[in-house]
Amino acid sequence: MILSNINIKLFKEAYHVYNKTNSSLEEDFQGFEFYNDIDFKWRRENFLKSFKNNFFSLLMTSLLIKGCGRENIVIYSKVISCIRQIITSTDNIIDKENKGIIFIPKIKNNVVKNVLLTMASQNLLEDYSVKLCGGNSISREIINRIHRIALAESKRDENQYILYPTPEYIRDTIHRGIGGELLEISMIAPKMMENSEVLGGFSKGLFKIGMGLQALDDLCDIEEDLLDNKVNYAVSKLILAGDSLEELKKNPGIVPDDSFITAYTKEVLEDTLEGFKYLRENGFPLTKGDVDILLKHLFKIRGLDKFYRLAS
Repeated sequence: MILSNINIKLFKEAYHVYNKTNSSLEEDFQGFEFYNDIDFKWRRENFLKSFKNNFFSLLMTSLLIKGCGRENIVIYSKVISCIRQIITSTDNIIDKENKGIIFIPKIKNNVVKNVLLTMASQNLLEDYSVKLCGGNSISREIINRIHRIALAESKRDENQYILYPTPEYIRDTIHRGIGGELLEISMIAPKMMENSEVLGGFSKGLFKIGMGLQALDDLCDIEEDLLDNKVNYAVSKLILAGDSLEELKKNPGIVPDDSFITAYTKEVLEDTLEGFKYLRENGFPLTKGDVDILLKHLFKIRGLDKFYRLAS
């Protein structure tokens, strides 16, 4: 169990801030007449469950605790929650899923309820922007960043390419948005408000971690992306190594050999380790051993723990 090994003092503090944030966010949702129809997922989560399900939210809150003054931490956390809901609701519409932290069970139409949640979250995001800076500059910058992420996501459609994109193109054009900037977006509000070089270092770290984890997800999603005609970094690597796209399409469930996966995961580790190095160098209290435990966990939940051992 990951919690039996890692030093979790800061994460426990973040959990208490996270709960305070959720309570405050729930109060803000009371301004909508459909408040009583909303199901807030966090009502049912203790620390262990929250650590498992909301690890990156707790990580972001931990970064805020270390990098910001205490005055605005809760409102920064509420901004992060709204960003998360906007992006998740958009994904739900595209993928016909029902993920997230806020739900409206009485609305059965998936598109309608996710559009409503997106509109409500955007409305609150505007309110928080006004409270922080007196205007909409923060919320506008966040929407601009979401546009860049959405543009990167749109470039995953394989049908728009004559030739399958190269690994370099995928990293620089697609993963930059859906990996690096998607994780880094949480730092926009505090970076705009706080005079803190530490937050700049945290932001760089999150970007690198996001790039690494997106590459790792592509390795796990080879079959799904081949079937859905989505551009995939691992598939591009396989093609570069001599595999035929046509043959991969015929056998989408084929598992790459161990040597390919080991080399691939070594590359992933370089990005993620560099990202955590930025966090540590800017005062975030994770030891190298803590980082090792976290990465093992992230690999394990993807079924790749064997290759973490080989690559590290």
